[in-house]
Amino acid sequence: MRAKLLALAAGVAVAALPVAAHAQAKVTVYGLAHVSIDMMDADSATAADNGSRTSVSSNVSRLGIKAAADLGGGLKGIAQYEMTVATDGEGQATSVSTTTTVSGVTGATATSTSTATSSRLLGNAMNSFVGLEGGFGTILAGIHDTPLKTLGRQVEFFPEYIGDARNLTEQDLRPNNAIVYLSPIFSGASARLAYYADEDASKTQDGYSASVMYSGGPILAGGAYESWKNPSSYYKTLYRLVAQYKAGPVRVGGQYQQGSGKANVSGVDRSVWGLGASYSIGKAVLKGQYYSADDKGGTASSGATMYALGADYNLGSQTTVYLAYAKTDNDTNGAFTVNGSGAQGAHGDGITPKAGTSPSGFSIGMIQKF
Repeated sequence: MRAKLLALAAGVAVAALPVAAHAQAKVTVYGLAHVSIDMMDADSATAADNGSRTSVSSNVSRLGIKAAADLGGGLKGIAQYEMTVATDGEGQATSVSTTTTVSGVTGATATSTSTATSSRLLGNAMNSFVGLEGGFGTILAGIHDTPLKTLGRQVEFFPEYIGDARNLTEQDLRPNNAIVYLSPIFSGASARLAYYADEDASKTQDGYSASVMYSGGPILAGGAYESWKNPSSYYKTLYRLVAQYKAGPVRVGGQYQQGSGKANVSGVDRSVWGLGASYSIGKAVLKGQYYSADDKGGTASSGATMYALGADYNLGSQTTVYLAYAKTDNDTNGAFTVNGSGAQGAHGDGITPKAGTSPSGFSIGMIQKF
């Protein structure tokens, strides 16, 4: 019912708002190139674990276009297209097959098939949508991060570096078919509501996510909750709490989450918590974070701990170089990664550790925003 009301409210808002004639949209091109040289160790000599390697990685580098049209009366029409970019040349491969028929001298025919594979520069779709923005807040529809994910990113100290918290928190989603409402900020407080419609009869995606956050002065705090009707691989319900404190050069933050019913299996639950801190010295930022995942319900000794240490150096307002080291210590039946962006293959060069191993990595990276 809540999902239907949210969709109905979005439709009513669109129908009731006036349209200004000849509104010229302002178009902005933006992006981020994040490339690192990673020396990864899977803590195993077997090829099945991707072994140990040195690679050049594109850590969710992205390219986007956003447009905003002033419709008058404080109302704007907005749109955005954003995609990942394979800065390291290892984008999603596209295979093209060609079949050739050859006639023989005796009248018989033969066919031969050749397949060529090329790598695409542009990859997966990121937040892409159309919507309306005004005093009531923002309503949009398309592809969009869940409010729970957005909240967790507020307290991340290694965003898309090796040692990203998502190696252990696991569930940061960007589903299709999103209807999202972003509230205005009231005295530092704001809310996000999202419904994700599933057009498939299996209803594997159908669900909703919501968050509230306060950000004022040195304090940031918030909570989020999401629920899915029939999840195929993630938690049926998940809640997350975050907090952060900033004072001068010091920033300290952390989060706690509890997930239940992973892959829609009752009793498969897990809690994860973590803390991070940074200290700024001129253009340099020294930082570290620690995360711990408990055992998964029904599987003993399946947890892990992860720590990351690093130093960023800001060459300019949009240019950063860094060093980072991270390690994940898995329990006997744990198999968590240590990869950039927190997922195997998230940037094309992740390692997949065996249960009970301790994968680690060292990175030298650069981030250029525009």
